[in-house]
Amino acid sequence: MFLVATAERLDQSARRHLTNVLAQSERRLSPLGEPLKLNLGSHRWLSADREESYSDWLAWILQGMSQSEILKLFSLSERCAGELSGPAKYVRREIWREQNRTDIEVSFGDQGFMLIEVKVKDVGTEISGQLRRYAKKLAGQHNLLLILLCTEAPELDVKQCGFTLIRWDVLCQRLRSHANRVKNLDVLRAAAILIFCGAAEQNLLGLSSEPRRLRAAVTADYLQNWGRRQE
Repeated sequence: MFLVATAERLDQSARRHLTNVLAQSERRLSPLGEPLKLNLGSHRWLSADREESYSDWLAWILQGMSQSEILKLFSLSERCAGELSGPAKYVRREIWREQNRTDIEVSFGDQGFMLIEVKVKDVGTEISGQLRRYAKKLAGQHNLLLILLCTEAPELDVKQCGFTLIRWDVLCQRLRSHANRVKNLDVLRAAAILIFCGAAEQNLLGLSSEPRRLRAAVTADYLQNWGRRQE
């Protein structure tokens, strides 16, 4: 009983802390608001098993970003400094390569090419064959950039497959920052990006403004980490 009572007190304290953190985040994003306050967990199109929906929406977001913004989003800006410039030439979805359809392809003209493999669930070592096939098929591309986007780091070393790993929590926090920067220039686009973040955060990361028992601290920590990057 003592442990249960202690856990309850800690959870109540975390919920009060989360309320304050949500208010701070909402002020930072003003006039838009905090996307975690939207109930996107019950939206069938944005449910956790609809990988195509997340890939479609992310591709749309990338279409409106500059090349430097895309590189920064996927931790590639330093690696590609001085090599790539200008806007993306095109962003495409579901192109057949070998036995699989790619999720997202981004072309930078004759300067470079990016492939993003999107996973909305944990992946295991079985994905290594698919990643290696993509890397081999695209090996002739100039400035080839291969990205694996997933919720958790897989058991295999994706670098050995030629890919760079980006987790969904990292991507969403960077997209939040991007939306916050462009909100005064294009408020509707910024709002759409934040709704995408809210959907991924709720359905893929399990975050919520009204979390289930003993989950308030996780959401508060996530928002606090993002808030520190805005200061």
